[in-house]
This record gives sequence, C-alpha cells and structure tokens, in this order.
Amino acid sequence: MCSSWKKLPPLLRWLLPAAIALLIVWVYVGFALNSMGLLALPVGYWLQYNTTFAIMLVCLGRTMAAHVTLDVAKHVQGDGSIELKYSGEKRFCRKCNVPKPDRTHHCSACGSCIAKMDHHCVVCVFFTSMCVGLALLVFCGMHLVLSMCNLTTLEYCEKRGTIGFVNYYNVGVLSNLHQVFGNWLVACLPIYPSHMTALRQQFPVNVKKFD
Repeated sequence: MCSSWKKLPPLLRWLLPAAIALLIVWVYVGFALNSMGLLALPVGYWLQYNTTFAIMLVCLGRTMAAHVTLDVAKHVQGDGSIELKYSGEKRFCRKCNVPKPDRTHHCSACGSCIAKMDHHCVVCVFFTSMCVGLALLVFCGMHLVLSMCNLTTLEYCEKRGTIGFVNYYNVGVLSNLHQVFGNWLVACLPIYPSHMTALRQQFPVNVKKFD
C-alpha cells in the first residue's frame, strides 16, 4: 500500500475494499450455494469452481500482503551492477539515501525504491494503490508478454527507442518466465517463488549479448 493511501482516514481507506469483499461473498453465495446454480451441476463442476475461487482468494490475499518495497539492508549486496550512471558510478537513490540495484526505481507515490518496478497502479488490489514490481508480477497476467522478453513496462517505454539498446536480462523465454512464476509444478498456484529473494539483489544476464 502506498504512503499516500495510508494518509487517508482508516474508515475511508477500507470502505471500498470492504464493499468489494462483500460483493465477492454475495456472488459466491448467490451462485455456488444456489439450488438452481452450481449445486444443480455435477460434482466435477463444483470442485473446479471452488478450487479456482480459492486460488483467486489466496492470490488476492498474497497481493494485498506483498512486501513490494526494497529492504536495502537485506537485498543490496555485492557489486555486480551493470546499470551504471554516465560517469560510471553505481546508481544511488538520493531520496531514500541508499544504493539502487539493477532494475530498481524510486516510486514517489510509495516513497521508496521498488525492485524491478513495472508501474504504480492506483487501482491495484481493491483500489489500495500499490506498485507492481518483483513481488506482484507473478499475479499479473497482463504482463505475460513483457515477462517473456524479461522487460518491465518502464523498461519497454523508456529504452525500446534507444539506439543500440540491448536487453541484457533476456535469457530466453522459458528462463524469463521461470523468473516470474518459479517452479513449473506450482506455476499456476498463488505461491511466492523462493528464488525472488535473490533476484532483489541481482538478476541473471545473457552474457552472449555483451559480445
């Protein structure tokens, strides 16, 4: 949740999320527990619907509880940065007063640095306003195409027209998707890939593109 949203009165802050939560409950009860709805269908349909509904709720909960800001004390280590200033120095966030790892950007709305920041979504997760970055990309199907190229929306818009631009982070479609979804056995489940902790520090690069 961004800092600007936290400034709102508690009642106003959670009024809309509560209304949408009640709407979800109403839709489920009205269809799944209706004798003319899901209960009238074979058991297989009931299991499929409830499984999908449960996954949606878990995804929603994990998205709302996601830690999107960058814990520099834990995640900024080593000196393998490839994104440097024109002077050759490492990037540094003047607002947070901390080093900025590769693919990290400062979000003025959240008031902090976001690992692999894609964009700040003002309608994200019940309109609670949150940054879509490394922690949330796995839940955002709309970014599937960019994930296949290992690009964020910021990188795509800022660098695609740059002469001589090379995407060093493109390590192949399968490897790119693995960075976002993790193990293929649980790719469709709302599980936060364990390897993302390491990605907050440094991203794999395609060494062939350096030639």
